[in-house]
Amino acid sequence: MKKIFTLILIILTLSSFVLASHIYHGSKCKNIEYAAQYYITTGIFNRYKLSNVNSTKLSFSNGQMAVVKVDGLAYKSPHRRLTYDIFLEKNNSGTWRMKKIYPDKSYSNN
Repeated sequence: MKKIFTLILIILTLSSFVLASHIYHGSKCKNIEYAAQYYITTGIFNRYKLSNVNSTKLSFSNGQMAVVKVDGLAYKSPHRRLTYDIFLEKNNSGTWRMKKIYPDKSYSNN
């Protein structure tokens, strides 16, 4: 019985941590610059992941959709300088969500 109670307590603790993290980042992603940096530097399956962001530049925005140019160092070795265009879309709650990442072909500083 103690093992089951401990397991339930661990599951509830982890789920509350995940929920709190989701709420925190959701509220912070109302800022378009934060959202672009967050989506490009996080994610387990993000193949375009950067270790850090040197600069962000808003290329296009109409209030509901935006394209942000992000420049930074690659997460994987060799840590080349890469530039991406991130397509973001604002949802009903006012937070920016990433829809697509496009590698910038015109910028090559290998």
